[in-house]
Amino acid sequence: MNFKKLLSSEARQRMKEADIYYANRCSEIKSLTNKNLIVTVKHYLSQMEAPSKYKPNDPIYDAVFYYIIVPELLERLNGKDTPLHES
Repeated sequence: MNFKKLLSSEARQRMKEADIYYANRCSEIKSLTNKNLIVTVKHYLSQMEAPSKYKPNDPIYDAVFYYIIVPELLERLNGKDTPLHES
């Protein structure tokens, strides 16, 4: 069954607009240089609420992603140490 047919025309329009927004954001991010991608990642991380709730050694996905995986990705992109938080 196609559940989209059950939605109002306004809801279908909002879904279409959301799909267009998502596609545009994907294109923008894909077009960034590595340097600008690093800056963008740092900005988005600084705006996130979740990392402030956890310590680096908390055994949960959020902490591992923020404190271990993302710094490693940034380091590999930049080819050197890329701290998330500038001293």
